[in-house]
Amino acid sequence: MLPTDRVKKRDSVAGQALSDDYVLLDLTSGVCFAMGVVGGYIWELLDDGQILRDVATAVSDSYAITYEQAEEDVLDFVDSLVQRGLAHRE
Repeated sequence: MLPTDRVKKRDSVAGQALSDDYVLLDLTSGVCFAMGVVGGYIWELLDDGQILRDVATAVSDSYAITYEQAEEDVLDFVDSLVQRGLAHRE
């Protein structure tokens, strides 16, 4: 995964915030995935069609962490979404 990649959610995956967590449901397989609020925030940002560098900037700004840490976290997290079939590279 590269900072210049664009990643989109799969149409078959729905997301919902629940208290301090965020849950994804793959409507095709029925499998549910839970994550924290930062993961949910990243998931929501994938709607905008931004490159991952811009997603990392938004995470850095919103959660007061360094850009470098945000970029590493975003790339790792989004890669895990792609590997699980919840999102895909454009």
